[in-house]
Amino acid sequence: KQAKNVLMSLKKLSLDNYSVTDLNCFSSKEDGQIFNLYADESGIYLMSQRIQWNLERTKVLDANYKVIVCELNGTVKKEVDVTEAIGDKGTEEEAVYVSDIVCDNEGNICVTDNATFVMAFDSEGKKIADINCDNWGNGFLKADNGTIYYSYTGTLTQKQCFVPINIKEDKLGKKAGELSSFMTFNYCIDASESVWLSEENTLVTYNLKTNEKKKVLDWLDYDITVESVRMLKVMQDGTIVIC
Repeated sequence: KQAKNVLMSLKKLSLDNYSVTDLNCFSSKEDGQIFNLYADESGIYLMSQRIQWNLERTKVLDANYKVIVCELNGTVKKEVDVTEAIGDKGTEEEAVYVSDIVCDNEGNICVTDNATFVMAFDSEGKKIADINCDNWGNGFLKADNGTIYYSYTGTLTQKQCFVPINIKEDKLGKKAGELSSFMTFNYCIDASESVWLSEENTLVTYNLKTNEKKKVLDWLDYDITVESVRMLKVMQDGTIVIC
């Protein structure tokens, strides 16, 4: 039901200010593109970014970053401009591209470029955390208890590592666990803190403490390809919701 609501909302967005080009990319009338979204019971959060280059694409002329907050029925509640904070991370020769977005239980919004920083804003766009990252990231995971994890690839081990984000102390916490597998785009943490992710066309779980791996299902048995799964959520009753 939640996935259906989100998909219906995205379709309704195309009737207003935004046009849907495919499930992973949206364009606004101001030519801002949205490649990243997050959705929960509080609404849909879309990360819009517009980069203007010179003709030779050697210099950034202008950059704009907004978080578009929508109701689950598709109504746009507000647009939060975070251009100043994110734009400061770029240079004239190199633009910043936000790779992932998530919202915590207090309404704070976290974004990352999956390379150099994790940044957090309050619901009005005020920057409240700016955390440097040294490893190549894979995005965010949000556990059922509200904890947000940042996933990155270890430089030496090449394993997928998970660390909690501490917004109040403006830092990453201690490593909670690591996986020996390379992940695809869709993964989540369930109530028992096991990571669900796709390996090729198979859905599996990894226990962060024991590193035990279990196969859940083959996507192709349900006429689903892994590339078509943008978001994944496991409910407390074991129901798997995708969109």
